[in-house]
Amino acid sequence: MDNREIRLSHTTLGRSVSDILIKLGLQEKRFLSSEISWRPELAREASSYALDQYGSMRNQLYDIWQSFSVETQQELRAKRFMMGRSLSTEVRPLLQDIARDWRDLHFEVSRAAETMKELYHRDQFYLKTVVNACSGAFLAAGQIVADSWRLIVMVGDHIVRYTSTWITCACDKIADTMERFAQSSRRTLIFAERLLVVFMNRAALALSDATEYLVYKLEQLTNVAAEYVVNFCERYGPSTAGARELADKVMEAISLYTNPLAQRILKNAFVQGMWRYIERTIATLNAFNVDSVTRSYHYAYDTVSNAVGDVYENVVYHPHVQYVSQVTNNAIRKIREVSDRLGLHDAAVAVIDMGAKQIQDSIVEGFTDAIREYSNLRSGLRYEFAPKRGLILAELRLPAQKESLAQAFDVSGYPEFDHLVAAKDRFYDLGTNSFWDAFYQYSLATDPQAWVPPFKARALVAGSQHYRTFDGFHFEFAGECSYLLAKDFLNDNFAVVINYARDGQRVTKKSITVITDGGRFDISTDYKVTKAGNKIELPVQERGTTIYRAGHVITVENDNGLKISCNLAYDQCVTEVTGAYFGKTGGLLGTYDYEDKLDLMTPDRKIVQDTTAFASEWEVGQGRCRNQRNLAQSAVTEPKATAFCSKYFEKEESPLRSCFKMVDPKPYMKMCLHDMNAAIYSDDMESHVCLSAAAYREECREFGISLDMPRICVRCAKPDGAEMLAGDIATVTDQDSAAPTADIVFVVERKLCNKNVIPNLIRLAQGIEERYAARGFLDTRYAVVGFGGDGFYERPHVVTADGQIFSSIRALVSAFGSLTIGDGESDPLAAVAYAGQLPIRMASAQTMILVKCTTCKPNDDSSMYADIYRMLIDRGVHLHILDDDDFNVRTASKPSKSKRIFGVDHRLAFTVKDVKDMLGDAELHSQIRLPKDFCVPLALESNGTLFSSMKMFEKRNLNKKFLDVMSRRVAMSSAPDCQICECVSLDDGVGQSLCSRCVSPTLGPVRSPDFSPSMYEESVERKTYKRPKTKKLRAQNLK
Repeated sequence: MDNREIRLSHTTLGRSVSDILIKLGLQEKRFLSSEISWRPELAREASSYALDQYGSMRNQLYDIWQSFSVETQQELRAKRFMMGRSLSTEVRPLLQDIARDWRDLHFEVSRAAETMKELYHRDQFYLKTVVNACSGAFLAAGQIVADSWRLIVMVGDHIVRYTSTWITCACDKIADTMERFAQSSRRTLIFAERLLVVFMNRAALALSDATEYLVYKLEQLTNVAAEYVVNFCERYGPSTAGARELADKVMEAISLYTNPLAQRILKNAFVQGMWRYIERTIATLNAFNVDSVTRSYHYAYDTVSNAVGDVYENVVYHPHVQYVSQVTNNAIRKIREVSDRLGLHDAAVAVIDMGAKQIQDSIVEGFTDAIREYSNLRSGLRYEFAPKRGLILAELRLPAQKESLAQAFDVSGYPEFDHLVAAKDRFYDLGTNSFWDAFYQYSLATDPQAWVPPFKARALVAGSQHYRTFDGFHFEFAGECSYLLAKDFLNDNFAVVINYARDGQRVTKKSITVITDGGRFDISTDYKVTKAGNKIELPVQERGTTIYRAGHVITVENDNGLKISCNLAYDQCVTEVTGAYFGKTGGLLGTYDYEDKLDLMTPDRKIVQDTTAFASEWEVGQGRCRNQRNLAQSAVTEPKATAFCSKYFEKEESPLRSCFKMVDPKPYMKMCLHDMNAAIYSDDMESHVCLSAAAYREECREFGISLDMPRICVRCAKPDGAEMLAGDIATVTDQDSAAPTADIVFVVERKLCNKNVIPNLIRLAQGIEERYAARGFLDTRYAVVGFGGDGFYERPHVVTADGQIFSSIRALVSAFGSLTIGDGESDPLAAVAYAGQLPIRMASAQTMILVKCTTCKPNDDSSMYADIYRMLIDRGVHLHILDDDDFNVRTASKPSKSKRIFGVDHRLAFTVKDVKDMLGDAELHSQIRLPKDFCVPLALESNGTLFSSMKMFEKRNLNKKFLDVMSRRVAMSSAPDCQICECVSLDDGVGQSLCSRCVSPTLGPVRSPDFSPSMYEESVERKTYKRPKTKKLRAQNLK
């Protein structure tokens, strides 16, 4: 027995009285009982207490206000009398002093007058003589003095009387003002009190209305619920009489509370007044004429609807829309025909019926179980609902015995909880997820290749020691020898080997060897590829095998179903095989049989548990390896390193979080802890998560989940040597670098027309190098992009130079030497767009040299042309074209005038005369008719040029002058004065800076045959020229 209770009580006359009692208990380990009891008089007492308290508080406030008002009035009266007495006391001495001083002054003046009279009569100082001589003047002056004296006396008396009167009036005014203020304050407080009473009445009324509405809704809900409960209990329950009796009691109890409340609300004067106001308002609205109001509304509605209808008709019946609709209808019709022929409709109907039946069976089964559980529950339920007596009691029989209340309320211990969890797991494991987790999980079902096994398999080698087999088994190993990763043991179509080498105290992965189609290819970690020990440049096609580089990824593809992709920036290689090799492979990457327990199988088909013994059995090479130890770094337990790894492989805020439901991050968490072994004493410990993050990102790509690399892993170099992280934006000027730099990309068409042009490109590059060096450029890089060849060489691709995309001019010789000639489809615009994606440095002069024979024509996607134009202008890229067409002069009477033209830009023509001064000829430029080629406007608008490769086949002296003029004109290209650069992550997870001008130049009309026809040939056809017989030019030795 386990009981708990909560008791609320109060003390009256020394005796404790219980008000509310809440009890919860477990009886006989099987019955869960609950009881809520209260004193029936509690509600009435609480209401009375609240009303008494409100009345008492109101009386206290009124008494306080009355006492405050009386005290204020008495205080003001007392202050008024005190101020009057104080002013009288202070002013009376002042007035007495003034009167006394005035009497003194009058006495002195009188004495002076008598003295003057005596002096006059004695005629001293000849006063009498003077006075007699000026008697008239003195009489007048005496009269004036007398009048002035009388005036002074009158003004003084008036001032005294006015001052006394003013002070007395001021005191009276102040007293009256204070008295009026006291009366106003009293009236204000009385009004506030009345307003408070009105507010409380209205609040009570609103509360009563809300209570009535709530009670009304509860009655409706109770009636409906009671009806359903009665019907349900009559059908399934063992006893309906108790339920009906309970419902009657509940309704009776509710009616006892609601009826008096409703009567009280309806009889309220404010409610009746509101009803009368509403009736008058409705009558006013009914008498109001709405036609005048709605007339303008109808007019506006008709106008807008007509305009929308016109727009709709113009859109729907537009020829392009009609064409798209027709194509869509045809496609739908074809799909229906194919569906009817293959019987897909019937199959889909059968699948839907089967699914619907399964869902129906599940619902019926679940509903039946719910009814059964309810019946069991109802049979063991006992309750009592008696609000009049202050009692609510319920007792429930538990499905199983429980030792305590804690166990009784543990829902996970009941079978019903297991049923709910099973139902949830049947559809989706929710947990901590998002919409995208479900999308990624179920999107695999839409891939037809994932419907029928065997499926393609992928294995991973990351860093020097992390392995993931075809069947998903992870282990750590590093040795000093060469080991077989995977091999086709049935048909011997391929073999993949990993080669290790010691680097001081550690061992590192040296290279990956791929043996296929009779060739042996070694991929080194420095991007260099060799064939049978000889260095080669990519791309390479050998029978059914193609090796190419895109960004930092080198890929080996075989027609027999093998694909190896090595992202050397993050030191990882993915080996992928098709389902044709199911159960036919062996090596460190496992057996590929969907049994990860069998992945540690040796060549003699024994299963071992030790990875060292397992790897030593797959060792290959001329002799046995001396060291048979596993030299893999161990995982660390240092808290800081663990926190960094957890941040990316466990936390919900990880940038890799959206893939957690598809690819288990725990093995990669362990991989990260192993990598942290080398970073314990590093200041940049967090950056060591990049290798494991890149490996996890690569695995998620297989499930269609595109992840961004952690920001700490994506870095871009600035001209001053500093680094930017992903998302950083910087403003770069030509003053930020110590010396100017240049990046030059040769875009070469692999066609027969360029067979003798390609060997001369190295001489052109050498001239550009010299001209840039003369301008102070210290670091000029070169890259080569090919297109238009056979097979893989048809689409745009990078041609490596000493294994790199950008290299010095010395390595450029091997890149040009690896260009073979073909006859595939050519798209120069696509090649220029591809070259624009290469990793260009910040604040460098960007130049493209398009060496082509094919006319540039826009494809169906007209937006590509605008995108290329915008890229060239905004990024400050200069496009120079070396075409195999010659120039045509409209006014030339002799062909020699056109033959001496080397090239043109947007305002000048360049000839043999420009070898000395490089001034150009503007007059000759106005006479040139350019070919109708969509690449020419791009070159001229980007401050580039158009040169004719025909001049390369002239005699040697003219050939040299041509290369000198073109290299000088190309080297005039400079970087923009100011650029805004952003560091972004590419598809391979490596950072690259994307720069644009700080102020984009005004984009005028693009020069194309449609915009300026006077500059171009009227005929689209290219002119053909008979090439002079020349010997094949060899690549010149570089200085």
